[in-house]
Amino acid sequence: MPITPYLSGQPFDPETIHDMSLALTGACKALGLRPKDDAITRQVAKKIINLRQRGVSGDELRNRTIIEIKPSHTVRPTGRRAHATDDRP
Repeated sequence: MPITPYLSGQPFDPETIHDMSLALTGACKALGLRPKDDAITRQVAKKIINLRQRGVSGDELRNRTIIEIKPSHTVRPTGRRAHATDDRP
């Protein structure tokens, strides 16, 4: 999934854009998100861009994105958002 629509004109070299696109694809897949432009995908892309600007790269870019996004986006079967400390059924 290309990250270019989410870059908002920010300058990155082609290799970095490719790495961030791979991270976006991998993170969305791990989070169970479909490859489409929606609020959650934009949030994942924004997190990847932020982490990359802080020097995170390679597989760590995908892994850290998943770790930082997942707790706040786990949805229970009831439709309620679950939190990492929420142990109710």
